[in-house]
Amino acid sequence: MKILLYILVFFASLYANSNEFININFRNMSLEELIKITSKQLNKNIFYLGKIEGSVDLITNKPIRKKRLLEILEYALVKKGYVLKKDDDILKIENLNSNLSSHKRTIEVIKIKNLEAENILEVLNTIFSNKQSKTAPLITIEKDTNSIIITGMQNDIYKAKKFISDIDKQSAQIYIKAKIIEISQTKTKEIGLEYGLAGFNKYSSSTLSTFSSSFNSLNNSSVDFSEFSSFGFDISSLSKGLTLGATINFLKQNQGVDVISEPSILCINNKESSIYVGETKSFKTGQTTNTSGTTQSFKREEIGLRLKVKPRITENKIILEINTILEDAKESTTSENLDTSKKEVKTSAILNNGESVIIGGLIKSRKFQMDSGLPVLKDIPILGNLFKNQKDVNDKINLVVVITPFIIPKNTTLSVIKSKVDYLARLEEIYVNNLLKSI
Repeated sequence: MKILLYILVFFASLYANSNEFININFRNMSLEELIKITSKQLNKNIFYLGKIEGSVDLITNKPIRKKRLLEILEYALVKKGYVLKKDDDILKIENLNSNLSSHKRTIEVIKIKNLEAENILEVLNTIFSNKQSKTAPLITIEKDTNSIIITGMQNDIYKAKKFISDIDKQSAQIYIKAKIIEISQTKTKEIGLEYGLAGFNKYSSSTLSTFSSSFNSLNNSSVDFSEFSSFGFDISSLSKGLTLGATINFLKQNQGVDVISEPSILCINNKESSIYVGETKSFKTGQTTNTSGTTQSFKREEIGLRLKVKPRITENKIILEINTILEDAKESTTSENLDTSKKEVKTSAILNNGESVIIGGLIKSRKFQMDSGLPVLKDIPILGNLFKNQKDVNDKINLVVVITPFIIPKNTTLSVIKSKVDYLARLEEIYVNNLLKSI
């Protein structure tokens, strides 16, 4: 009877203790602190691993029963991604997100907007290469939609999506304007003597620069470049480029330069682009005669200039990797095989936005007849023949490529940049006319 009485008293005290009222108010209390208070007030063993993140607020205007503390803790844990589980006389706290990500594999399709999905696939496979085969994500691509398909844990998928978001950015674009010209050694000397421009008694690939430097000493301050500054163009480089373009036009008017082509190309940052200017010719390679007649064989060859450019933007400068290849072919006089030639120039340059670079050194020979004589008098009809004569000239031709890159700013279309480049070309013509008046 006494034992039964003791048991009843014990359970009664427990019931009374759990129904005891307590005054509790807290603001911005960490979950870990709430766990400690609950464990102490209810005399419960609570087990958890690692740090429990999060905080809670509880404002009451009257006391609450102690047993409600457990309900408050459970509610707060669920809201923060945790769960409270009972295991005999111990309460265990588990992370719901960790539990799901470690046991459940899901599929995610990620659309790649700017880059090639195949290139991203290689990088992702390298990132996850150290994971065990059982837990490593399975990554593949869908080429038609340029998408990445990932099958794996939530944590791995999150890392992959974060990585793709960081690198899948729209690439900058560069508009490259090129001029492919042939400079005659003989005619540039004649022009230099006729107009009193020094520095042309010696032929080299720097002839064009020498002419430009001579013209640059003349004043071009009347040209207003202020409207170009808003597009990020370097004004000093544009001024020099204007002088260079005017020089080419001046030499062209005096037959010292032949402009072969003026191609342009739109490039993507850090990707190679190419321009080919040339033609395909048929060359006779053999002839066979038999009873049925004569058969000739021909071979078609591409001859011309191939220009490869790879731009890379760094701050407001452009690093250009340039490769120029000049290929030619002619029929051999000693055999049925073709005589072919190939000249190649590789270089790199760091340029301002709108600055020009001159690539030279591709030299070939040419024979032609040239009229010479006394200036002005040789141009008089009929009588001018007394003051001029013709001579055979073995000329050297320097094939020169002038390349000018323009960065296309964000929120600016290609047509806007092209209109500015065309305006620069019109300024060059005006500048040439002013130069002719000054010389």
